[in-house]
Amino acid sequence: LHAPRARRLPREGRTDGPAAARRAASLRPRRPPARTPCGGGAEAEIVKGHELSGDPFARLAMVLRETDLDMPSRALDQSVDIASIPLQRVVAGIGVHLEDPMLARNLWSRSGALIVVVRRPGCWLCREAAFAAARMLEESPQLSGIRLAAVVKESRENDDGSSEVELFKEYLPGGEVFVDATRGFFRALGNRDFFPFLTREGLAYARQRAHGMREYNVQGNLNGFFFEPTLLGGMLLVSPGGQVAWAHQEGEGPIPFEELEAAAKNLAASVAVSDACRKATPADTAGRSWLEWAVDAEPEKPTN
Repeated sequence: LHAPRARRLPREGRTDGPAAARRAASLRPRRPPARTPCGGGAEAEIVKGHELSGDPFARLAMVLRETDLDMPSRALDQSVDIASIPLQRVVAGIGVHLEDPMLARNLWSRSGALIVVVRRPGCWLCREAAFAAARMLEESPQLSGIRLAAVVKESRENDDGSSEVELFKEYLPGGEVFVDATRGFFRALGNRDFFPFLTREGLAYARQRAHGMREYNVQGNLNGFFFEPTLLGGMLLVSPGGQVAWAHQEGEGPIPFEELEAAAKNLAASVAVSDACRKATPADTAGRSWLEWAVDAEPEKPTN
């Protein structure tokens, strides 16, 4: 008796050969492609260096690169009339004293203003951002005419009688502090919560602040931390006519101070030209523009 011949398996059931190898390869789990941190290039090398040095911001960035928690950037809310926001200036002295309310347009009506919208006066990050803005204006003589103002949600008085606003003023040389009780500027900046800090842009913003805090020894505290601590602020550069020439929302990436300085110098130059034209216009041209006066003015008669 002969042993039965082995039955040949159909092609789709065979476990050897090129077709089987291809099927096996298709069933293996594929590794996701490696992603370069923070867009690659020089920035990737910077992040890599922070990771090796144990920087907590870089470690958190590693997690975010794997979760893709990018948040969409929100533009300024154009429905908010920032010129009509009521503000109260904080008067210097012991305790908290507020002046009568005024409209925000008075801040920039003369020569423009750089407004720092502060999430919390005792916050380390907020103090460093304000200090950086004040240094930029102070170091450029061309920008000396632009008014510097900070806007806070409240003026908190501590148990020891000190004022958080007075402590904040140490990081706002040459500036004034105003209370925005209606949260108008916060609404204009999008009425945003703390989630932008959980993005790559938010981490880059925090890293920029941390660098300045170490360099200039910026101090802070947790006073008022439980009073709307997640309502984010930002910065606005406003022209005398009320147009927002430049804006940055807190947590939406590092503050581009070179871009801000360029916009501020353009604003200062336009204000200087406007003031020169106003001074050159005779007093009897009230109600007419300088161009109308120049067209209607009679040419001087030559003297013999």
